[in-house]
Parts: sequence; structure tokens; C-alpha cells
Amino acid sequence: MTESVPPAVELRIYQGFSEVRTLVQSQADQLQLTFPATTWATVDTTSITLIGLPYTSKTVVARESWLTSFEGQRVGLRTESGPEEVTLIRAEDLVVQNAAGAYFHARQQDLLLPEAPPPQGQRGVVTLTFALPAAGQGVLTYLTRSLTWSAHYRLDIDAHGGGVLRADATLHNRGDLPFEPEVLTLVAGDVPGNVQRGPDIPAFLRNADRGGPAGLVPSWQNDFDGTPEVAGLYRYQLLNPPRLAGAADVTVPFDDVPLTQTHLTNVLTRRMEFKGDTKGVFQRRYRVVAQQPLLSAKVTVRDQGYLVGQQSIQETAAGEDLDFTLGQDPNVTYRREVTLLGSAGPAETSKATEDDAQGALQKYRVVYQIRNAGTRQVEYEVTEHTNYLTIQSVTGAVKHTPGSVTFSGEVAPSEVTTVEFEVMVDDQ
Repeated sequence: MTESVPPAVELRIYQGFSEVRTLVQSQADQLQLTFPATTWATVDTTSITLIGLPYTSKTVVARESWLTSFEGQRVGLRTESGPEEVTLIRAEDLVVQNAAGAYFHARQQDLLLPEAPPPQGQRGVVTLTFALPAAGQGVLTYLTRSLTWSAHYRLDIDAHGGGVLRADATLHNRGDLPFEPEVLTLVAGDVPGNVQRGPDIPAFLRNADRGGPAGLVPSWQNDFDGTPEVAGLYRYQLLNPPRLAGAADVTVPFDDVPLTQTHLTNVLTRRMEFKGDTKGVFQRRYRVVAQQPLLSAKVTVRDQGYLVGQQSIQETAAGEDLDFTLGQDPNVTYRREVTLLGSAGPAETSKATEDDAQGALQKYRVVYQIRNAGTRQVEYEVTEHTNYLTIQSVTGAVKHTPGSVTFSGEVAPSEVTTVEFEVMVDDQ
């Protein structure tokens, strides 16, 4: 049976760190790899290992410049009279010595070197060397904070209250090393560990790119269709993954998220109090239920193409309600009128007043007038929280618990509906 060959580069990107798996091969008794210093600073050095290729030791050497390896060697130098050989004495400030023994500073662009300069240029480099008992092939794996990803949702609501939830995945490469993965898997879920605490992406590194190479369309394959769950993690494999340039963001759209329920309601949530009449407007609330788990992300909400807000959500299980507040609806207003009907207890009199009712059971009538000035029928829901008050009894077409009173209904266009209830409370 022929063994499958590991991919040349496989990335498993978590939301706070990544596992990089690179196919390596050595023809000698050592394997040497070079990293930009900025990339190396984000690597968890304790996680570096070789899979399938035994080694006897690993050595890390940091150099301030990639030219350090040429110190003491003869290199070419471009001059006005033509190329000549010089000796690189000091890489830090490019001091060279010519055949006549004279020392002087050279310019980097005039040096003629036997190797191509790395993409990080004059910045520091780190060399990782494995001593091997024999030549062979294996997989280098390590954890890094330089590669992360984040999700972003877009909720688009139409004029009839229907909604579509779209999602993007943005891959962040904070290091100098570019990656061209053959296999790329995004992992969502809680993985504790200090490796997750990476630095924020500086503004000047955000060279955003969208999509992948021409002719290859990235597409997703998730594990919702029967693949066993791994330790509470969800995996999304990106087929035909794009190139991840150094210091860049790449955004790839997910498939749309199926919604089993969308519901638009005008809501009012307020504190129960009886100090006088009040009026105001309702908030618009949009409730969705998704068929698959939702990730911790920011959601941009648009109503009929117009931006109405952004809101952050936590990880949400499939089938759970998710509410979005869409701001005030000036077409749906209310007026709340309060009447003190009487009191009982130490302050009971033939005519109760606000002052002598303190510390007693008090009975109030609350009347809501809800007006719909719009052109479509709306559903509404009102919740009053009692806070310090204790409800003794409630009568009327409302629901109540020890801590709240709620009622709901519908209002036709250009109509006013009235809801009233009586409540006995104790404010002690």
C-alpha cells in the first residue's frame, strides 16, 4: 500500500493562534530553516518538533542581519570600473575590505551575493537547525500567534421581515513569512493556553486582500454533516485556499447561514414606576434562529439595504434564539398613564395620596395607548421590570412573574390600541 504524502504546507488556524505543519526533507545529517525575527517572536518555541523524522538536537541562532552569515567571506561588489571581490568584515554597517586592504562602507544594493536576499531584507533572522541521525523526510510543526482568523456576519433584512445571514472569514497574517497552504482548516471553539494571547494587528499591517488566486475559487467544507466533534471544536476546511502574504489580511466569504426562523417585533423594556404619565417610542428587535452554531463575531445589520447597527455576539448553539436591536422605530409610539386607585395598610385613608401611601400596599391602574403611524402592521411586546417593588397581584390581559409584567399584540397601520392592567405592589 502506498502511504499518502503529507501536504507541503498545512495550516490549522484557531481564533487566537495557529498550528503550522510543513513538509521538510534533508539530504544530509542536518536540517536548517530560517525565520524572520518578527515571525519568530510569535512562535511558541516549546511546540517546535519534527514528526516522522527523528532528530538528536535542535539549535536556535539569532542574527541581527541575514548578511551575518557572509561575514569573513569574499563577495562581489559592483563599482564604476566593474565588479570586484571584497571581504565582508561587518554585516551590521556593511564594512568591507578590498584587495588592497582598505576598509570602507558598501551599499547593500551594490553587493553581489551567491544567495537571494530573504523577503524581510536587512531585518533580523533566526536560524533553526536540527541535527539528524540520518537524512529523511518529515513534518515540521509549531504553534504561532502570527496567524489567526476572525468571523464577521452580515444580517440583511428585507421589507417583508425576511432575513439572510451571510458570513465572512478573515485570515490575519501578522508575520513577515508568506504562506501558500495546500490544506487550510479554521478551528472555532475555546482552546485555553497562553499561546492565544497574540498582539493586536497594527493599522499599517492591514493590507487587506479578498479571495484567492485566479482560477481557483475558495470553498468551504465544514464538519456539521456527521463529522465527529473534536473536544467541543468546530472545523471548517477551505478548499483551494488563497495565498497568505506577509503582513496582510485575506477575507473569504462563508456559505450563507440557513435560518429556520426570522421575526421582527417592536419592543419596549422599561422599569415599573408610578410617578406620572410617560411617553416614548418602541425599539425594533429582530430575532433569528440559525440551523448551525454561530461563532463569536461582530454582526453588521442592514434593513432594506440601509445600515442600522452593529452588534457583537457570543458563540451560539444551533436552534438558539438570537436577538438584534435595530434602533428606534419612530412610527410606533406609546403613552403610559398611571392612576393611583388606593392603598392599604398603615397609611390607609379614604383618599390616598402619594405621600401617605409610602410603606403601604398600593393599587394602580396602568393604561397604555400604542400607536402605529406606519403603513404596515406591527407586532409589539412590552416588558416592565419591578426592580425594588414586590407585585402582590395583577389583573388584566397581561402576564406577570414576581419580577415583571409583560404583554404583546398587534397594531394595524394608522391605528391605536389600548392595553390596561391593575397592579397591587409593595415597595418595601
